[in-house]
Amino acid sequence: MLQFARHWTGSEPEADGADAKGRSLTIGEIARIEGLSPQYAGKLIRILRMGKLLESVRGRHGGYKLAKPLEEISVGEVIAILGGRVFEPDYCSRYPGDLKLCVHTVDCAIRSLWGTLQSTVDGILSRIKLRDLMGTEKRVSEWLGSVVEEVRGDLDGEKALAGRRSGGGPDLEAGRDPAHRPALVEIEDLAASSPRRKEC
Repeated sequence: MLQFARHWTGSEPEADGADAKGRSLTIGEIARIEGLSPQYAGKLIRILRMGKLLESVRGRHGGYKLAKPLEEISVGEVIAILGGRVFEPDYCSRYPGDLKLCVHTVDCAIRSLWGTLQSTVDGILSRIKLRDLMGTEKRVSEWLGSVVEEVRGDLDGEKALAGRRSGGGPDLEAGRDPAHRPALVEIEDLAASSPRRKEC
């Protein structure tokens, strides 16, 4: 998707130096640029087209291009269409084991864990648009830090409101319960510990 985005904006020039802005890309070109087999590249492009993120272009210079502006396509949407979400609402009913219903349908702590993790990830990825990933790794990394802080503030606010509605809760005065914030803490720790490459 980033290759389509770069050609949409013209930030990825042609090999001969020509302006690539708005030009469509063929399956063969995507396969070559990303180091994929044409078959696999074609499969991904077909899924993205069916998800209405890409559209086909007919004619001599035909191929595929983004179906809508960069500002309207979130990373979360792309991952969901490609089937990359960790936990779907119907996951338990789709994988009940050998029985008609999962034996933990009524009370499942693991379901709560995965649901919370997915909500946290969705909260971050839904705010990241393709346009936001067009910079260098250093610039994008710094910007993502501010997004994580924004989501963290939203989660704290929602938790405090839920605590007031229920009449209290662990560490309510501080507006947070560390035991219920593992997903975001792990994301922040990974972001802080990841190596940074020098900007070229």
